[in-house]
Amino acid sequence: MVGRIAIITTVLVTLSSALYAQNKMAYSEYGIAVGTLNYSGDIATDNGVAALANEVRPDFGVYALRNFNDWFAMGAEVHYGWFYANDVNHGSPNRGLQVSTTVTQINAFMEANLIRFGKYHYDRKFGLYLKAGGGFLAYNPTLTVANLLPEDIILYPNSYSGTNFFGGLGFKFRVGFKSILRVETTFHSTGSDHMDGFERMGAGETENDTYGGIRIAYSLAVF
Repeated sequence: MVGRIAIITTVLVTLSSALYAQNKMAYSEYGIAVGTLNYSGDIATDNGVAALANEVRPDFGVYALRNFNDWFAMGAEVHYGWFYANDVNHGSPNRGLQVSTTVTQINAFMEANLIRFGKYHYDRKFGLYLKAGGGFLAYNPTLTVANLLPEDIILYPNSYSGTNFFGGLGFKFRVGFKSILRVETTFHSTGSDHMDGFERMGAGETENDTYGGIRIAYSLAVF
């Protein structure tokens, strides 16, 4: 009996110590981000550097996350931006389609550090992390048709909502005792094929739209 009590006591003390250590390592971050948006779909079929540069548009966001230890964090973000695409930049000037679409996202995400980084690692000025998540997506396409409307498309001219899922890779830099600078890239998949304001009819034309970009973010850590 005494032996069992000793074992149970040892386990409880060990778990309590681990939870206390985790709590000591935990901290929060609150930040702002600015970045870029490009999309890939029925207009933006060429992802070459020239096309991406001509069509890049801005994205703005705020975020908060809780770092549970040196390796793992969870958070939420809100982003607003827009993307643009033009047939001229993708080898289809005769069709004459171009689109500008506003995009609003509310996402939850997980973040995993590949290099130990956190509250008790002030000497570690550089970190590398993976990011994944998803959530609510709202978009409003404005499609311009310069020539005759092609017969093989269906227009979607209104505002719509759906979901998005994303993954990304980022670098973080400790620029002050409680200041963190991030540079990250993300790639988003959606459940929609009409973020550009239309869908093409026919076999092989039903792939969902994707989008992504590069962000620079600045956050303050709260210990």
